[in-house]
This record gives sequence, structure tokens and C-alpha cells, in this order.
Amino acid sequence: KDFQATFDLRLDYVENRINAENSYPNGSRFVLQQSDSLFFVSPKLTLDYTVTPNLLVYGTTGLGFKPSGFTVPMLNSNLSSHYKKETAWQSEIGLKSNWFNKRLNLNVSGFYYDIKNYQVERFFTTFDYTMTNAAKAHSYGFEVESQANIIDYLWLETAFGYTKTRFDRYQDPISKVSYIGNNAPFVPDFTGTVALQYKHPQGYFARAEWLWTGRTFFNEENTAAMHQNDYSIGNIRMGYELKNYSLYG
Repeated sequence: KDFQATFDLRLDYVENRINAENSYPNGSRFVLQQSDSLFFVSPKLTLDYTVTPNLLVYGTTGLGFKPSGFTVPMLNSNLSSHYKKETAWQSEIGLKSNWFNKRLNLNVSGFYYDIKNYQVERFFTTFDYTMTNAAKAHSYGFEVESQANIIDYLWLETAFGYTKTRFDRYQDPISKVSYIGNNAPFVPDFTGTVALQYKHPQGYFARAEWLWTGRTFFNEENTAAMHQNDYSIGNIRMGYELKNYSLYG
């Protein structure tokens, strides 16, 4: 078929309970016993169009969520022990293609998320944090990935992604400072992967990969003292695998 439409509907039921107690050096105690439940409906619509046998264009949109929950707040603060569920209207468009008798696969996609009650890990001491909600945020970006069959059994894989997640409405629950326009913490700007993998039908296996993560902020203020510069990790794995067992180093 040249055109295909798919509609998915997911139903979730989540129940959360917390029974916690904190003791502080000044002798104060904080006891938290709460529970809540959530029923959520997630619709999703996907449209696929086969332009040629080697090229597929698609678009998808739907509603997703993260459940609400509980966290132990800082004593004598106005932080709530209950954070709200996060909802996101998620839309994505892209294409999937293969070339040279399927020896090269190339996929490109772009996305935009409209997020309400974005869940933020909020640090309030050196070692403690709580969860709060940013009233509104958005996230957008793209990803490009490829797999190339260089010679028999040897594949070169690459991927590059860009993500920007920013607050549209968010006020610090303690200082009351507005962080509108700031980057959300723990979301790197860029990610990249380059991997070379060899897998022989007789079971010999080897893979070398380079993983790159871009700059990442760890607080809502986006301060220099609380961010991590880009870094990379190299991995090498070799082994032997058959149908019922495998061995790697």
C-alpha cells in the first residue's frame, strides 16, 4: 500500500504510595504518608506514505504522559510533597530510506513536544533534591541515523541528534525567580554515535563504538558551575555467539 493510517489508543492505570520519614540534626522529624492513583488515555495517529520501494515518509502525533508521584521536600519550605503528572503532545515527521540494494539505510526525523507540568528535579541542598513542575515547556530537535554495509558482515553505524528543551512558564518554588527561556536540566544539546560492527555467521563478533554527549546543564539557572562540557566514551566489545549462548569481553 502507498498510504497507510494507524490509530493507537493506550490505557494506563498507575497507583503511587509513599511511606517515608526524615530525621534532621536539630531533632525534627518529617513523616510523609500519601497515595494517589491515575487513569490516563494516550491516543496516537501515524500516517505512512511509500513514495518508492526505497523511501517511506511518515508523520505521527499523539499524547504521552509521565505519572504523578511523591517526594520528600525540604523541611520548613513551601515545596509540595506531591508533584503533578506531566503530559506532552508529541509530533514527529521523518523519512526512512534504503539504497544500493539495501546496503545503505538512511533515516531522518524531526520532532516537537508541547509539554505541560514538566517534571523538574530540583536540588535544594548539596545532596538532596525534590521534584517540582514547570507549568509549561517545549522541546524540539532532529535526528539523523545511517547503517552502511561496507563489506559482508561489516556495518558502519552513525547517528547524530539535536534536542532543545526550554521552559515557557516556570518559577523557582523557593526563590520565586523566573526561568522562562532557560534550558531544562539533564538534557544534552547534542548526541552522536559512530560504531563499526562485524558479525560472522559462524558466531564471531566485534564492535567498536564512539559515543558523544554535548553540553548538559544540571540546574534551572543554567550556571557555569552546574553544567558539564561535552564528553565522549569509547567502547570495544569482542566475542562469540551462537543460538543458545554467547561469550563477550
